[in-house]
Amino acid sequence: MTPTTALRSIQRPERLHGAILQQLQSGMQVNAMTIRLKKWMLILFASIAVGGTAPAFAGGDLRPPETDPTPGVAETSFGASVGTSFGSLPLVFEQNAGQSHPSVRFVGRGAAFDAFLTDEGTTVVVGQSQRDRGSVIQIRPIHGRKSAVPTALEPLAGTTNYFLGNDPSQYVLDAKTFARVRYESVYPGIDMLFYGTQHELEYDLVVAPKADPRAIALELQGVDQLTVLPEGSLALHTPSGDIELRKPVAYQDIRGTRRGVDVRYKVLAKNRIGFRLGKYNVGYALVIDPILSISTNLWGASTGIALDSANNIYVVGYTSKSTLLPVAGGYQTQVAGDMDAYVAKLNPTATAAIYTTYLGARRSTTMGLAIAVDGAGSAFVTGTTNSAAFPITPGAFQSTGTNFVTKLNPAGNALAYSTYVSAPVAAMAVDAAGNAFMTGTSFGLATTPGAFQPTKLGSRAPYVAKLNANGSAMSYATYLGGSANDEGKSIAVDAAGNAYVMGTARSNDFPTKNAFRPSLSGPTDAFIAKLNASGTALVYSTYLGGTGEERGFGVAVDNVGQAIAVGWTQSVDFPVTPGAFQLRKGYQDSIIINAFVTKLNSAGNGLIYSSYLGGPWCFSPTVYSCFGFFGVDEGIDVATSVAVDAAGYVYVGGYATSTQFPLVDAFESVDPAGDDWHVPMVAKIAPGGDRVIFATVLGTKSQDAGLSQIVADTNGGAIAVGSVPYQPLFPLTPGAVLGNGSYMFKVAAGIYSTNIQSSLNPAGSAQPVTLTAYVSHPSPAGIVTFKEGATSLGTATVSNGTAAVSVTLPPGVHRITATNSADGKVSPAYFQIVSGQ
Repeated sequence: MTPTTALRSIQRPERLHGAILQQLQSGMQVNAMTIRLKKWMLILFASIAVGGTAPAFAGGDLRPPETDPTPGVAETSFGASVGTSFGSLPLVFEQNAGQSHPSVRFVGRGAAFDAFLTDEGTTVVVGQSQRDRGSVIQIRPIHGRKSAVPTALEPLAGTTNYFLGNDPSQYVLDAKTFARVRYESVYPGIDMLFYGTQHELEYDLVVAPKADPRAIALELQGVDQLTVLPEGSLALHTPSGDIELRKPVAYQDIRGTRRGVDVRYKVLAKNRIGFRLGKYNVGYALVIDPILSISTNLWGASTGIALDSANNIYVVGYTSKSTLLPVAGGYQTQVAGDMDAYVAKLNPTATAAIYTTYLGARRSTTMGLAIAVDGAGSAFVTGTTNSAAFPITPGAFQSTGTNFVTKLNPAGNALAYSTYVSAPVAAMAVDAAGNAFMTGTSFGLATTPGAFQPTKLGSRAPYVAKLNANGSAMSYATYLGGSANDEGKSIAVDAAGNAYVMGTARSNDFPTKNAFRPSLSGPTDAFIAKLNASGTALVYSTYLGGTGEERGFGVAVDNVGQAIAVGWTQSVDFPVTPGAFQLRKGYQDSIIINAFVTKLNSAGNGLIYSSYLGGPWCFSPTVYSCFGFFGVDEGIDVATSVAVDAAGYVYVGGYATSTQFPLVDAFESVDPAGDDWHVPMVAKIAPGGDRVIFATVLGTKSQDAGLSQIVADTNGGAIAVGSVPYQPLFPLTPGAVLGNGSYMFKVAAGIYSTNIQSSLNPAGSAQPVTLTAYVSHPSPAGIVTFKEGATSLGTATVSNGTAAVSVTLPPGVHRITATNSADGKVSPAYFQIVSGQ
């Protein structure tokens, strides 16, 4: 019986295409597939038994790394891990320097809330988004002092800046930040201390010796009802939903020992609470600690990320933001803009903000969409705005429009320049001279004299533009496309100022030169084009694809001018190279979409390597049908972003849908929920394209999860930002921000950056063996020294992530290590066995 494949397309208004794929197989073929999978499982288990952590393989021809079958061989550890010190940002209180109403002393902006501290109390705004104004809760002590001026404690190094509107006199610069704010003597002998994390606002009530805590009565305005729950927490019922005050904690420090005190909420009236305390020593201070626990989006939406030479992290995105305005009977919130763009500069461990800067205008929507950083640490931001009052600097290239490019100074507290540009910007890169390179897709572009392509052939076309270093003029602007609505998606620039553009080609007349693929192979192909530094000519331009559809999403360029391109492909005949890490799609059917990773030579007419990266969707030995709706640019396993380090290691970011996505040294697997649900994915590829160092997913599937951008730091780690529509079940690090909007995570290399393998183990007497060191350190330079004890066995220079020496050893068991001069780290011991005569 011949197997058949049924393919039907389904459309609905919110999704542009869909598919049902059913596979009918005979029992014989199912058994054959089962036997094949068991064979892979046997290899996998053997690898675990003798070689340490090994990958799980899913379909296709993903080639497992060679593992030595000899007992006693050391475990390799190139694998991925999430740094435990990454991402624990504290709550920051900004001193009000004009960014809020004059009655506000401090503003606390968490990922989950905004808090406004006035002399009368604290107002907290929660649940706010572009579609929901959220709820306003006022926490006000009653029957105590009518007002208490809050004072700041624990100054922080970071500052906050607001460039809202086009009047520079209204900008707020270098607003100081603090970790804690104290209200002193709100009741006799009782202080109120505010602090917290990005998703929890905490306030301690510090009761001095002999002070009376029964005086405490807090009024919670803006709450419809209060309910003490059985476990002791307090539910605040608000128009935007329930908010939880976690079960309070009380304690005393007595002679160096912390002693707990029983404490419970006491509802005094409809919207008033106090505390019921157990026995405690009135001769010592007492601390009562309620926690306002909120979980919502991280930084609104995070759309891009960049690093500077010191590995400081720059994140761009957009967020709803509150300000406090007086009304009769109290305060209410109002969004300064419906949405403002933001730039956050974080330290390398993402544990502190160096600055946070907002861009926008009042009562408007401004979105930050892409970011780049120059050698001096200046951030370049691009996005869109619907305001004519967006901050534009004198002498700007363009004074009106809806798309902007803004350059901040290194401190983030001044506009080096800010200008409108005529076309939407999908991606941005910056060269060493501070010129900003942009690409996207335009319906109308003012091209420059001498441009490579002065007019578009279709109704819209990709473009490439270079804005000069002071933002006053376009050095060049050119179209790059054919007659059938091609799209520009990503851009990179090399040291000589050549621009590399990646996107999707639908035209059979897309401009090509020195092409690897000179003609369109399917309905759509990816394209990669290299434009010279003046924008007047192509160095090369090529299609990239097979007979199915492709999408091109990301491009990076290494230090010798070789472009790495990623996207997705439907083609079973997508061009792959011998020895690539995955030679076939995860399932050989034209409807299955896998990611691709392709590295071109510097001339653009040949491949260094090219590989699939993906699984068989939901197919397995017991599952024969899959169902899902996918948007026109969506896929099953997709690469959306790429970065490359100085040693040539490639970092791929995207999302996975296949439950059998090919994971390598992963810390999570793909859960089976939802045939068209995604989970963020990160992979690190060896310089030769023959090995996957790690490939992992992070979190649980959701309908629209995605990864916006990935960058590589100088230590071989990958940092990514993206969005999730629901609360992600990530393996969060201590203090990390949990939300249902955006995320940032870092995947670090494993414990050992150098590992040894042998060409033959055991070897015979007088038989030469080749010892190969696999190096994951991101430095391109390095000499590996192989040793047995203190005796050197030889040295070799690292090339494409490996270094090798040939040795002949006497009979016995030899304990061998390798040290890479780039980082000085010693590999785990490798035991080479040589048999006697």
